[in-house]
Amino acid sequence: INAASSGEVSPTQVANEMQLMALLWQGLLEATGGALRPDKSFWYVLAFKWAQAHYKYLSSSEFPFFLTVPDAEGWEFILDRLEPSQANETLGVFVSMDGNWKDQTAAFRKKATAFATQLQSKVIHPKDAWYVYNHVFSKSLEYPMVALYMSKKEWDEVMNPLYPKLMNALGIVRNFPKDLAFTQRRLNGLGLTHPFYSMHIKQCVPLLEETICAR
Repeated sequence: INAASSGEVSPTQVANEMQLMALLWQGLLEATGGALRPDKSFWYVLAFKWAQAHYKYLSSSEFPFFLTVPDAEGWEFILDRLEPSQANETLGVFVSMDGNWKDQTAAFRKKATAFATQLQSKVIHPKDAWYVYNHVFSKSLEYPMVALYMSKKEWDEVMNPLYPKLMNALGIVRNFPKDLAFTQRRLNGLGLTHPFYSMHIKQCVPLLEETICAR
């Protein structure tokens, strides 16, 4: 990360410094027997313009700049530059610099659709379907939750292709009220886990752990 030290520093100055940092990083990797993989590397420029009473990110066409680094064999490559609204998977999470979670939502929806297809194509006992949803599928969504924020509407979009297939697998009418489906069993619900609430719980746990450790 290279940031301007003041408002007087131009985006071009920051980008030029970033080029020097990229070359330094490549040199350090080479000195320790490693190398930068241009095909697995990308970068962003976060520069702003004032438009219609709001700040907006400059696009690559509005602020063109290229970062180049040599690969392991010494050939110079231009690193991929992404727009602030574009996301790339990093450590299992699709992160974009402007804070949108469209790609992460799409990745979750793809996973939910695949699980729905599996439920539809196989005969499974309702108890097994309940267990697999709560303790296998739902757990597979948890890893990125600490690092993201998706609205209830976005999570509902993820669940839409799966919900009717899940109800069928549970032996329940496909348009069963969702409020009851995602209510605890002790309150006469189905006890299914909704990822929106799981996300908040996953985010609260480290906060509580840090609060306790800080005492």
